[in-house]
Amino acid sequence: MSVTINNGSVTLTAATSTLVSEAKYSGSIRAVLVVTNTEAAGGSTITIAVGQEAKAANGIILLPGQSFAWALDSGYRPPLHQVNAYSAGTPVLAIYEEIFTRD
Repeated sequence: MSVTINNGSVTLTAATSTLVSEAKYSGSIRAVLVVTNTEAAGGSTITIAVGQEAKAANGIILLPGQSFAWALDSGYRPPLHQVNAYSAGTPVLAIYEEIFTRD
């Protein structure tokens, strides 16, 4: 089994659901996904949605500076569905992801 590590960032489009991470299928699983709202205090709030379009205040809410993490080693299996984000502004999300793929 091989591991792919993705480090990156996504600038959200104001008032639009933005794809943060593609769905994982066909022999690959997401082992870790960490999403961080990089806005400074007083900045935009971000809503994270799994497997559906993100909408204002409907999902996982990340205030400026907050992170949310899914990880296999915590005993919780990260979702395989696509992950989307929404914000009224144009903040930047930092993303760390580990994908396991069968060789």
